[in-house]
Amino acid sequence: MIKSDWLVYSPSVMYSVKQLVTLLSEPGDGIIIQTPAYDAFYKMIKENKRKIVPNALIYDANSYRIDFEELTRLMAQPENKVLLLCSPHNPTGRVWQKDELQRMIELARTHEVFIISDEIHMDIVRKGQRHQPIIDLLQKNVALVTSGSKTFNFPGLIYSYGIIPDSKLRDRFLTQLKEADGLSSTSIFGMTATIAAYDNESKWVDQLNDYLDGNIAYVIAYLQEHHPELVVTKSEATYLMWIDCTAMGLTMAELQQRMIRKGKVAIMSGEIYGKEGRNFLRLNIGCSREKLIDGLKRFTLSLT
Repeated sequence: MIKSDWLVYSPSVMYSVKQLVTLLSEPGDGIIIQTPAYDAFYKMIKENKRKIVPNALIYDANSYRIDFEELTRLMAQPENKVLLLCSPHNPTGRVWQKDELQRMIELARTHEVFIISDEIHMDIVRKGQRHQPIIDLLQKNVALVTSGSKTFNFPGLIYSYGIIPDSKLRDRFLTQLKEADGLSSTSIFGMTATIAAYDNESKWVDQLNDYLDGNIAYVIAYLQEHHPELVVTKSEATYLMWIDCTAMGLTMAELQQRMIRKGKVAIMSGEIYGKEGRNFLRLNIGCSREKLIDGLKRFTLSLT
């Protein structure tokens, strides 16, 4: 059970991740990430003089799974101090199952690796899927960071929160936040909005996920009809779709050029998320159906 004094405030999830990484490791230490990975992870690790340690996910039958054999080897290396987990995973949309999390936890315990779990997409899951907060399974050498900003679309309120069970680490985090960085008070508007959303807006979350499920079904049907060579990764969470364009026979640079110049549509290149994403597009379907339909038509136009 979460204790109230484990909670800390923060201006953003990535701020929290950065502070925890620098508190838990030294320059030159390794930070393990499952790739393809959220691009801000790469930037934060590199610019804070830590080493990016990829644990490439295994892509098989339009889905992804963890390479536990490689993860075991990486965690056994003493210079790798932190596993930066993205749960649910961005960009692949995986919801890590309880048995997968437990295997990661056991490896981390064995090799004394700290787990930072970014769970900002935790509320946005497909029907039949259930997100498992890591804090339910582990309360030592772990921190969970998240925000209501994805679910309720209020990133401009500049508020996130973390759950840090270790009192010494929590005190160090708050000292850095309040004294070194001068963030001595939280965004009251952001905190109030988060509390109100969590207390009163469960219907919003249900309706959001129903609408996103409909958008995903529409994209799958459209691509099957108009672009059957594209492979849509099975979506379990997030408002993002991960689309394999390998069979199109175009380089990503050529595809991006056509979309922007001819179709006047922008869909993010998967290369941003690491070399494993070089043949993928990351499509944001967190929008109205009308806007999505228009974007897909423009995508088709760009290829004619």
